[in-house]
Amino acid sequence: MHAQKTTSASLRPKRVVVMTNRMTVDCQDRLRGIERFLETEADWSAHFVVKAGDMTGEVVREESRRGADGFIVDISVGTDVLDALAGLRVPVVTIDVRGHAICDGRRNVRTVCCDDEGVARAAATHFLDQERFHSFAFTRGGIDAPWARIRERTFTRMLADRGIFCHVFETQQNMPERKALVQWLRKLPKPAAVMAVNDDTAARILRAAADARLRIPQSVAVLGSDNDELVCQNSVPTLSSIPPDFEEEGFRAAQILDALMRGEASVPDAPVFIPVRPIAVRESTAPVSQAGFLIRRAQQFIDKNACKGIGVDDVARHLGVSRRLLYLRFREIKGIAPFEAIRDRRLEAVRHRLLTTHETVAAIAADCGFESETHLMHLFKRRFGVTMRAFRQRARA
Repeated sequence: MHAQKTTSASLRPKRVVVMTNRMTVDCQDRLRGIERFLETEADWSAHFVVKAGDMTGEVVREESRRGADGFIVDISVGTDVLDALAGLRVPVVTIDVRGHAICDGRRNVRTVCCDDEGVARAAATHFLDQERFHSFAFTRGGIDAPWARIRERTFTRMLADRGIFCHVFETQQNMPERKALVQWLRKLPKPAAVMAVNDDTAARILRAAADARLRIPQSVAVLGSDNDELVCQNSVPTLSSIPPDFEEEGFRAAQILDALMRGEASVPDAPVFIPVRPIAVRESTAPVSQAGFLIRRAQQFIDKNACKGIGVDDVARHLGVSRRLLYLRFREIKGIAPFEAIRDRRLEAVRHRLLTTHETVAAIAADCGFESETHLMHLFKRRFGVTMRAFRQRARA
Protein backbone atom coordinates (compact mmCIF):
# COMPACT_ATOMS: atom_id res chain seq x y z
CA MET A 1 0.00 0.00 0.00
CA HIS A 2 1.66 3.21 -1.19
CA ALA A 3 0.87 6.91 -1.24
CA GLN A 4 3.06 9.59 -2.79
CA LYS A 5 2.90 13.35 -2.95
CA THR A 6 5.75 15.54 -4.16
CA THR A 7 6.00 19.31 -3.85
CA SER A 8 9.27 19.65 -5.76
CA ALA A 9 10.34 17.66 -8.80
CA SER A 10 13.99 18.32 -8.05
CA LEU A 11 13.92 16.75 -4.57
CA ARG A 12 13.42 13.09 -3.71
CA PRO A 13 10.32 12.66 -1.56
CA LYS A 14 10.94 11.30 1.93
CA ARG A 15 10.46 7.54 2.08
CA VAL A 16 8.35 6.86 5.18
CA VAL A 17 7.37 3.43 6.50
CA VAL A 18 4.16 3.15 8.54
CA MET A 19 3.62 -0.07 10.49
CA THR A 20 0.20 -0.65 12.08
CA ASN A 21 -2.36 -3.46 12.12
CA ARG A 22 -5.32 -2.29 10.06
CA MET A 23 -7.56 -5.04 11.51
CA THR A 24 -8.12 -3.14 14.78
CA VAL A 25 -10.38 -0.11 15.21
CA ASP A 26 -7.77 2.07 16.92
CA CYS A 27 -5.19 1.41 14.19
CA GLN A 28 -7.72 2.19 11.45
CA ASP A 29 -8.34 5.56 13.09
CA ARG A 30 -4.59 6.24 13.30
CA LEU A 31 -4.25 5.44 9.60
CA ARG A 32 -6.97 7.97 8.83
CA GLY A 33 -5.01 10.58 10.79
CA ILE A 34 -1.83 9.81 8.84
CA GLU A 35 -3.74 9.95 5.55
CA ARG A 36 -5.17 13.32 6.61
CA PHE A 37 -1.63 14.60 7.07
CA LEU A 38 -0.67 13.31 3.62
CA GLU A 39 -3.39 15.54 2.17
CA THR A 40 -1.34 18.55 3.27
CA GLU A 41 1.91 19.60 1.62
CA ALA A 42 3.81 16.56 2.92
CA ASP A 43 6.64 15.55 0.56
CA TRP A 44 6.44 11.83 1.30
CA SER A 45 6.58 8.53 -0.44
CA ALA A 46 4.69 6.49 2.16
CA HIS A 47 4.86 2.71 2.43
CA PHE A 48 2.22 1.09 4.68
CA VAL A 49 2.86 -2.27 6.35
CA VAL A 50 -0.58 -3.16 7.72
CA LYS A 51 -0.65 -6.97 7.99
CA ALA A 52 0.38 -8.45 11.32
CA GLY A 53 2.50 -11.14 9.68
CA ASP A 54 4.51 -8.53 7.73
CA MET A 55 5.45 -6.44 10.78
CA THR A 56 8.82 -7.99 11.63
CA GLY A 57 12.29 -6.83 12.54
CA GLU A 58 13.60 -8.14 9.22
CA VAL A 59 11.14 -5.91 7.33
CA VAL A 60 12.47 -2.92 9.33
CA ARG A 61 16.04 -3.77 8.40
CA GLU A 62 15.12 -4.32 4.73
CA GLU A 63 13.33 -0.95 4.59
CA SER A 64 16.38 0.67 6.16
CA ARG A 65 18.60 -0.83 3.44
CA ARG A 66 16.21 0.59 0.84
CA GLY A 67 16.81 4.07 2.22
CA ALA A 68 13.84 4.70 4.52
CA ASP A 69 13.98 8.25 5.88
CA GLY A 70 11.58 7.66 8.79
CA PHE A 71 9.24 5.23 10.52
CA ILE A 72 5.89 5.47 12.28
CA VAL A 73 4.95 2.45 14.43
CA ASP A 74 2.17 1.96 16.94
CA ILE A 75 1.35 -0.31 19.84
CA SER A 76 0.31 -3.14 17.51
CA VAL A 77 3.91 -3.96 16.48
CA GLY A 78 5.94 -6.63 18.26
CA THR A 79 9.10 -6.35 20.32
CA ASP A 80 11.29 -7.51 17.45
CA VAL A 81 10.17 -4.50 15.38
CA LEU A 82 11.00 -2.12 18.23
CA ASP A 83 14.35 -3.84 18.80
CA ALA A 84 15.24 -3.38 15.13
CA LEU A 85 14.16 0.27 15.15
CA ALA A 86 16.25 0.92 18.27
CA GLY A 87 19.35 0.19 16.21
CA LEU A 88 18.57 2.82 13.55
CA ARG A 89 19.51 6.49 13.42
CA VAL A 90 16.70 7.70 11.17
CA PRO A 91 13.74 9.50 12.78
CA VAL A 92 11.14 7.23 14.41
CA VAL A 93 7.78 8.17 15.95
CA THR A 94 6.03 5.60 18.15
CA ILE A 95 2.32 5.74 18.99
CA ASP A 96 1.13 4.45 22.39
CA VAL A 97 4.34 2.43 22.81
CA ARG A 98 5.52 2.26 26.42
CA GLY A 99 7.91 0.17 28.43
CA HIS A 100 10.46 -0.44 25.63
CA ALA A 101 14.02 0.87 25.50
CA ILE A 102 13.31 2.70 22.25
CA CYS A 103 11.30 5.26 24.25
CA ASP A 104 14.17 5.99 26.66
CA GLY A 105 15.44 9.36 25.50
CA ARG A 106 16.83 8.58 22.03
CA ARG A 107 17.40 11.78 20.08
CA ASN A 108 15.91 10.33 16.88
CA VAL A 109 12.77 8.94 18.55
CA ARG A 110 9.61 10.75 19.63
CA THR A 111 6.45 9.37 21.22
CA VAL A 112 2.77 10.20 20.80
CA CYS A 113 0.43 8.71 23.39
CA CYS A 114 -3.20 8.55 24.37
CA ASP A 115 -3.68 10.51 27.59
CA ASP A 116 -4.40 7.44 29.74
CA GLU A 117 -4.47 9.56 32.88
CA GLY A 118 -7.11 11.67 31.14
CA VAL A 119 -9.12 8.52 30.37
CA ALA A 120 -9.22 7.61 34.06
CA ARG A 121 -9.97 11.17 35.17
CA ALA A 122 -12.88 11.36 32.73
CA ALA A 123 -14.27 8.08 34.09
CA ALA A 124 -14.01 9.15 37.73
CA THR A 125 -15.60 12.54 36.99
CA HIS A 126 -18.44 10.89 35.05
CA PHE A 127 -19.29 8.69 38.03
CA LEU A 128 -18.73 11.31 40.74
CA ASP A 129 -20.94 13.84 38.98
CA GLN A 130 -23.92 11.48 39.32
CA GLU A 131 -23.61 11.62 43.13
CA ARG A 132 -25.44 8.33 43.62
CA PHE A 133 -22.84 5.57 43.98
CA HIS A 134 -22.06 3.80 47.23
CA SER A 135 -18.95 2.08 45.90
CA PHE A 136 -16.43 2.47 43.07
CA ALA A 137 -14.43 -0.26 41.39
CA PHE A 138 -11.88 -0.90 38.65
CA THR A 139 -10.70 -3.92 36.69
CA ARG A 140 -7.89 -4.43 34.18
CA GLY A 141 -9.35 -7.75 33.04
CA GLY A 142 -5.96 -9.47 33.28
CA ILE A 143 -4.16 -6.85 31.13
CA ASP A 144 -0.78 -5.92 32.62
CA ALA A 145 0.37 -3.40 30.00
CA PRO A 146 1.78 -0.02 31.18
CA TRP A 147 -1.22 1.93 29.78
CA ALA A 148 -3.60 -0.30 31.76
CA ARG A 149 -1.64 0.26 34.96
CA ILE A 150 -1.73 4.02 34.38
CA ARG A 151 -5.52 3.98 34.06
CA GLU A 152 -5.93 1.92 37.23
CA ARG A 153 -3.48 4.01 39.25
CA THR A 154 -5.03 7.33 38.18
CA PHE A 155 -8.63 6.20 38.76
CA THR A 156 -7.91 4.86 42.26
CA ARG A 157 -5.78 7.88 43.20
CA MET A 158 -8.42 10.38 42.08
CA LEU A 159 -11.00 8.64 44.24
CA ALA A 160 -8.57 8.38 47.16
CA ASP A 161 -8.06 12.15 46.98
CA ARG A 162 -11.81 12.41 47.69
CA GLY A 163 -11.55 9.95 50.58
CA ILE A 164 -13.19 7.17 48.54
CA PHE A 165 -11.94 3.58 48.57
CA CYS A 166 -11.74 1.84 45.16
CA HIS A 167 -12.37 -1.90 44.92
CA VAL A 168 -10.01 -3.53 42.38
CA PHE A 169 -10.78 -6.85 40.72
CA GLU A 170 -7.78 -9.14 40.30
CA THR A 171 -7.98 -12.16 37.99
CA GLN A 172 -8.22 -15.42 39.98
CA GLN A 173 -5.86 -18.23 38.97
CA ASN A 174 -8.05 -20.97 40.44
CA MET A 175 -11.42 -19.79 39.12
CA PRO A 176 -12.91 -18.91 35.71
CA GLU A 177 -12.98 -15.14 35.24
CA ARG A 178 -16.73 -14.96 34.70
CA LYS A 179 -17.50 -16.82 37.91
CA ALA A 180 -15.02 -14.67 39.84
CA LEU A 181 -16.55 -11.49 38.39
CA VAL A 182 -20.05 -12.61 39.45
CA GLN A 183 -18.89 -13.11 43.04
CA TRP A 184 -16.98 -9.81 43.04
CA LEU A 185 -19.90 -7.81 41.65
CA ARG A 186 -22.32 -9.27 44.18
CA LYS A 187 -20.10 -8.12 47.05
CA LEU A 188 -19.81 -4.50 45.90
CA PRO A 189 -22.02 -2.12 47.91
CA LYS A 190 -24.82 -0.97 45.62
CA PRO A 191 -25.20 1.09 43.59
CA ALA A 192 -21.68 0.51 42.30
CA ALA A 193 -19.70 2.34 39.61
CA VAL A 194 -17.25 0.13 37.71
CA MET A 195 -14.58 1.34 35.30
CA ALA A 196 -13.12 -1.28 32.97
CA VAL A 197 -9.73 -0.79 31.36
CA ASN A 198 -11.22 -1.21 27.86
CA ASP A 199 -14.46 -2.09 26.07
CA ASP A 200 -13.82 -5.83 25.83
CA THR A 201 -13.33 -6.05 29.59
CA ALA A 202 -16.42 -3.90 30.20
CA ALA A 203 -18.51 -6.20 27.99
CA ARG A 204 -17.43 -9.19 30.10
CA ILE A 205 -18.51 -7.30 33.23
CA LEU A 206 -21.95 -6.73 31.70
CA ARG A 207 -22.30 -10.46 31.02
CA ALA A 208 -21.23 -11.30 34.57
CA ALA A 209 -23.70 -8.75 35.95
CA ALA A 210 -26.47 -10.46 33.99
CA ASP A 211 -25.43 -13.80 35.53
CA ALA A 212 -25.58 -12.15 38.97
CA ARG A 213 -29.05 -10.73 38.16
CA LEU A 214 -27.84 -7.18 38.81
CA ARG A 215 -29.66 -4.34 37.09
CA ILE A 216 -27.63 -2.06 34.82
CA PRO A 217 -27.21 0.87 35.49
CA GLN A 218 -29.45 0.94 38.59
CA SER A 219 -27.35 -1.47 40.69
CA VAL A 220 -24.10 -1.43 38.73
CA ALA A 221 -23.00 1.19 36.19
CA VAL A 222 -20.25 0.04 33.81
CA LEU A 223 -17.94 2.27 31.76
CA GLY A 224 -15.43 1.08 29.16
CA SER A 225 -12.77 2.81 27.10
CA ASP A 226 -11.80 3.05 23.39
CA ASN A 227 -15.39 3.35 22.13
CA ASP A 228 -15.28 0.31 19.86
CA GLU A 229 -18.69 0.70 18.19
CA LEU A 230 -18.95 -3.01 17.38
CA VAL A 231 -18.56 -3.92 21.06
CA CYS A 232 -20.43 -0.98 22.57
CA GLN A 233 -23.54 -1.07 20.39
CA ASN A 234 -23.92 -4.86 20.56
CA SER A 235 -23.54 -5.19 24.33
CA VAL A 236 -26.67 -5.72 26.43
CA PRO A 237 -27.33 -3.08 27.57
CA THR A 238 -25.35 -0.82 25.24
CA LEU A 239 -22.01 0.18 26.71
CA SER A 240 -20.87 3.71 27.63
CA SER A 241 -17.24 4.34 26.69
CA ILE A 242 -14.45 6.93 26.70
CA PRO A 243 -13.16 7.63 23.18
CA PRO A 244 -9.42 8.32 22.85
CA ASP A 245 -8.68 10.45 19.79
CA PHE A 246 -6.78 7.81 17.81
CA GLU A 247 -7.10 9.73 14.54
CA GLU A 248 -5.42 12.75 16.10
CA GLU A 249 -2.65 10.45 17.39
CA GLY A 250 -1.93 9.40 13.81
CA PHE A 251 -2.02 12.98 12.51
CA ARG A 252 0.32 14.31 15.21
CA ALA A 253 2.71 11.39 14.75
CA ALA A 254 3.00 12.16 11.03
CA GLN A 255 3.39 15.87 11.77
CA ILE A 256 6.21 15.25 14.25
CA LEU A 257 8.00 12.77 11.96
CA ASP A 258 7.90 15.28 9.11
CA ALA A 259 9.47 17.93 11.35
CA LEU A 260 12.18 15.49 12.49
CA MET A 261 13.06 14.58 8.91
CA ARG A 262 13.31 18.27 8.05
CA GLY A 263 15.69 18.79 10.97
CA GLU A 264 13.44 21.33 12.71
CA ALA A 265 14.79 22.28 16.15
CA SER A 266 11.36 22.98 17.64
CA VAL A 267 10.26 19.33 17.92
CA PRO A 268 9.58 18.63 21.62
CA ASP A 269 11.57 15.87 23.34
CA ALA A 270 8.79 14.98 25.78
CA PRO A 271 5.98 12.59 24.82
CA VAL A 272 2.95 14.27 23.29
CA PHE A 273 -0.30 13.25 25.00
CA ILE A 274 -3.51 13.44 22.98
CA PRO A 275 -6.62 14.36 25.04
CA VAL A 276 -9.67 12.10 25.02
CA ARG A 277 -12.97 13.07 23.42
CA PRO A 278 -16.26 13.46 25.39
CA ILE A 279 -17.71 10.24 26.82
CA ALA A 280 -20.14 8.34 24.59
CA VAL A 281 -22.94 7.84 27.13
CA ARG A 282 -25.12 4.81 26.47
CA GLU A 283 -27.41 2.63 28.59
CA SER A 284 -24.75 1.17 30.91
CA THR A 285 -24.19 4.50 32.74
CA ALA A 286 -27.29 6.46 31.76
CA PRO A 287 -28.74 8.68 34.51
CA VAL A 288 -31.36 6.85 36.55
CA SER A 289 -35.01 7.76 37.05
CA GLN A 290 -36.60 9.84 39.80
CA ALA A 291 -36.68 6.64 41.83
CA GLY A 292 -32.92 6.65 41.59
CA PHE A 293 -32.70 10.14 43.07
CA LEU A 294 -34.92 9.03 45.96
CA ILE A 295 -32.53 6.16 46.67
CA ARG A 296 -29.56 8.50 46.39
CA ARG A 297 -31.05 10.66 49.15
CA ALA A 298 -31.78 7.55 51.19
CA GLN A 299 -28.19 6.35 50.79
CA GLN A 300 -26.80 9.72 51.80
CA PHE A 301 -28.88 9.59 55.00
CA ILE A 302 -27.77 6.00 55.65
CA ASP A 303 -24.10 6.86 55.07
CA LYS A 304 -24.32 9.65 57.64
CA ASN A 305 -26.39 7.86 60.29
CA ALA A 306 -26.02 4.08 59.89
CA CYS A 307 -23.74 3.74 62.91
CA LYS A 308 -26.15 5.72 65.10
CA GLY A 309 -28.59 2.83 65.33
CA ILE A 310 -31.11 3.97 62.72
CA GLY A 311 -33.63 1.57 61.18
CA VAL A 312 -35.68 1.42 58.02
CA ASP A 313 -38.49 3.48 59.58
CA ASP A 314 -36.04 6.30 60.29
CA VAL A 315 -34.99 6.38 56.65
CA ALA A 316 -38.59 6.40 55.39
CA ARG A 317 -39.51 9.16 57.85
CA HIS A 318 -36.54 11.27 56.72
CA LEU A 319 -37.62 10.96 53.08
CA GLY A 320 -41.32 11.44 53.78
CA VAL A 321 -42.34 8.18 52.08
CA SER A 322 -43.95 4.95 53.25
CA ARG A 323 -41.92 1.98 54.38
CA ARG A 324 -43.45 -0.07 51.54
CA LEU A 325 -42.47 2.47 48.86
CA LEU A 326 -38.95 2.62 50.26
CA TYR A 327 -38.64 -1.17 50.01
CA LEU A 328 -40.00 -1.16 46.46
CA ARG A 329 -37.59 1.53 45.28
CA PHE A 330 -34.60 -0.13 46.94
CA ARG A 331 -35.43 -3.41 45.23
CA GLU A 332 -35.90 -1.61 41.91
CA ILE A 333 -32.71 0.44 41.97
CA LYS A 334 -30.24 -1.44 44.17
CA GLY A 335 -31.60 -4.98 44.19
CA ILE A 336 -31.44 -5.14 48.00
CA ALA A 337 -33.65 -4.19 50.94
CA PRO A 338 -33.12 -0.96 52.93
CA PHE A 339 -31.99 -2.88 56.03
CA GLU A 340 -29.27 -4.52 53.91
CA ALA A 341 -28.03 -1.08 52.83
CA ILE A 342 -27.82 -0.02 56.50
CA ARG A 343 -26.00 -3.24 57.40
CA ASP A 344 -23.55 -2.86 54.49
CA ARG A 345 -22.71 0.71 55.50
CA ARG A 346 -22.06 -0.41 59.06
CA LEU A 347 -19.78 -3.19 57.82
CA GLU A 348 -17.82 -0.69 55.73
CA ALA A 349 -17.40 1.42 58.87
CA VAL A 350 -16.16 -1.66 60.74
CA ARG A 351 -13.65 -2.41 57.98
CA HIS A 352 -12.36 1.16 58.14
CA ARG A 353 -11.99 0.98 61.94
CA LEU A 354 -10.05 -2.26 61.69
CA LEU A 355 -7.68 -0.66 59.20
CA THR A 356 -7.14 2.62 61.04
CA THR A 357 -7.49 1.94 64.80
CA HIS A 358 -6.42 -0.50 67.51
CA GLU A 359 -9.88 -0.66 69.07
CA THR A 360 -11.27 -3.96 70.30
CA VAL A 361 -13.94 -5.81 68.36
CA ALA A 362 -16.39 -5.12 71.17
CA ALA A 363 -15.76 -1.38 71.01
CA ILE A 364 -16.05 -1.33 67.22
CA ALA A 365 -19.30 -3.31 67.32
CA ALA A 366 -20.83 -0.86 69.78
CA ASP A 367 -19.67 2.25 67.91
CA CYS A 368 -20.89 0.94 64.54
CA GLY A 369 -24.42 0.12 65.64
CA PHE A 370 -24.19 -3.66 66.21
CA GLU A 371 -25.94 -4.99 69.31
CA SER A 372 -23.94 -8.23 69.36
CA GLU A 373 -20.20 -8.71 68.92
CA THR A 374 -20.80 -12.33 67.87
CA HIS A 375 -23.35 -11.29 65.25
CA LEU A 376 -20.92 -8.72 63.84
CA MET A 377 -18.13 -11.30 63.53
CA HIS A 378 -20.48 -13.64 61.67
CA LEU A 379 -21.64 -10.91 59.27
CA PHE A 380 -18.10 -9.65 58.66
CA LYS A 381 -16.77 -13.06 57.68
CA ARG A 382 -19.74 -13.71 55.40
CA ARG A 383 -19.27 -10.34 53.70
CA PHE A 384 -15.48 -10.17 53.39
CA GLY A 385 -14.60 -13.87 53.43
CA VAL A 386 -12.19 -13.56 56.36
CA THR A 387 -12.42 -13.10 60.12
CA MET A 388 -12.02 -9.65 61.61
CA ARG A 389 -8.81 -10.67 63.35
CA ALA A 390 -7.30 -12.09 60.16
CA PHE A 391 -8.37 -8.99 58.20
CA ARG A 392 -6.59 -6.69 60.66
CA GLN A 393 -3.45 -8.85 60.69
CA ARG A 394 -3.24 -8.88 56.89
CA ALA A 395 -3.75 -5.13 56.72
CA ARG A 396 -0.93 -4.52 59.19
CA ALA A 397 1.34 -6.94 57.33
